[in-house]
Amino acid sequence: MTKQAFNPYLPLDEYVPDGEPHVFGDRVYVFGSHDRANAATFCARDYVGWSAPVDDLGNWTCAGTIYSAKQDPLYNAGKMAYMYAPDCVRGKDGRYYLYYCMAGYRGKGGYSNPVSVAVADEPNGHYEYLGIVRDREGNPLTKYVCFDPAVLNDDGVIRLYYGTYYGFAHRMPPVAARKIMEKLFGRTAEEIRAVKGEVDGACMVELEDDMLTARTEPVKIVPDEFAKSGHPFFEGSSIRRVKYRVRVEEDTSAGKETPAEEQLSVGKQTPADELSQAEETEVRNKSGKTVRDPDYEIRKMYIFVYSSRQNHELCYATSEYPDHGFTFRGTIISNGDIYLDGRKPSKRLNHTGTNHGGIEYINGQWYVFYHRLTNMSDYSRQGCAEPIEVLEDGTICQVEMTSCGLNGGPLKAEGTYPAAICCNLTNGRMRHGSNAGMDYHAPRIMCSRIPGTKGKEQETYVGRISDNTIIGYKYFQFDGEEVTITVTMRGRGDGILYVITGDDGDAVAEIEVSGSGEWRKHSTSWEQEAGTAPLYLAFEGKGQFDLLDFSLG
Repeated sequence: MTKQAFNPYLPLDEYVPDGEPHVFGDRVYVFGSHDRANAATFCARDYVGWSAPVDDLGNWTCAGTIYSAKQDPLYNAGKMAYMYAPDCVRGKDGRYYLYYCMAGYRGKGGYSNPVSVAVADEPNGHYEYLGIVRDREGNPLTKYVCFDPAVLNDDGVIRLYYGTYYGFAHRMPPVAARKIMEKLFGRTAEEIRAVKGEVDGACMVELEDDMLTARTEPVKIVPDEFAKSGHPFFEGSSIRRVKYRVRVEEDTSAGKETPAEEQLSVGKQTPADELSQAEETEVRNKSGKTVRDPDYEIRKMYIFVYSSRQNHELCYATSEYPDHGFTFRGTIISNGDIYLDGRKPSKRLNHTGTNHGGIEYINGQWYVFYHRLTNMSDYSRQGCAEPIEVLEDGTICQVEMTSCGLNGGPLKAEGTYPAAICCNLTNGRMRHGSNAGMDYHAPRIMCSRIPGTKGKEQETYVGRISDNTIIGYKYFQFDGEEVTITVTMRGRGDGILYVITGDDGDAVAEIEVSGSGEWRKHSTSWEQEAGTAPLYLAFEGKGQFDLLDFSLG
């Protein structure tokens, strides 16, 4: 790795949420929405193409704008001007197909449109508009709500997933539910009756080779147990397929071979495209031809990742089938670390809001891509990523937010780091924003113009730090020597900034800070044990401060 990888993994002036990571060749590409700092609506900007070498995940480069909302015939500057969360797939013809939905200001009208498609010869474009997804009769495919598409090339079968779920039909009288759905989803009463009021939900449809025409009728893939789990599907469909091996034993009573209960453990799941001949346990027979080991059977598992009604988390379900049989399995990540180690929502470690992303196998390691909020707003979201394990049975344990997600290990305890790479930011009273901007007395990641640059330059920092604020960074690798930390701060008031390098809350050093309208540096030192440790900065005092960066050495 040529340089370290932080969270967020893109530059701090970039806002690409809803990230769908895909490895094509020797690079990983992220296809996501495009927010703007301090924006007033979701997805205010056109799609941009970010990618990195699979073996150098700290080295992201941008190909610029790869597709513009104005290229879509549905574009209307006053009503339908924004492109929401996309996904991309490599078609059977070797070209790359981008699936997305158009929406208006703050999502208005976003549930009434079909799925749009653009195509390019390379993953990073430039993409050209191709058309909309249509049913078998050639009409726009609008059965069920088309939103947040995900797409999978399943050994040549193109599967399109989409949907959102509010559950009005289950929570309200039929007439009242229908009237709300007509307005929210842009459907007629006849269209709603045709699907027995179940116009929302997670769906799957197969596409023809033209990548536009439905080969099958859309089907619902999410059972009621999702709701019973307390983590019902809301939006943000994402789909992956993996292969795994099952030991086959002979059933002597019936003279047949049946899969044994015990699976062969290979440590981690690998995606379908990565399963090598060796992993398929192929052997050579006497004629020299390669044949599959008869003691093992290769099976498929589909992993459906989604944003739940809890809004702050990415959950997942698994099935042996692409269109039914999905079983809820758990939470992968929460952008407030809620549920991790039993943490309750009231103890969230960040201001939380929408979450959307996917998982990908990159250079021998699985990762989950997700997003965090900045400036207390769902309109200025930034992409983050963490390593995960996909076990042989499909289990994915929840992981915590860190500052070093794609780095392959802890960050070096040396050099200067932006304050805004914090993974925890709380005063003990953080709230959930949910699809909006919010302003209350709490610390936040902020972006503002630098005076004297005429608005051309901006700086990102942790702002509105006040009494009981804790700023967390996970993790750093310390070498067992004296450590000096220098923080760059400004603000009004005075107090103590405590330095904590453990989860016990005991401070190893402290810094006295006082008011200044300009950025000012403050330093302190301590003896730190060798090893990996978090770094927390906890403020106690009066007034309000901003933190721009800190240096370790």
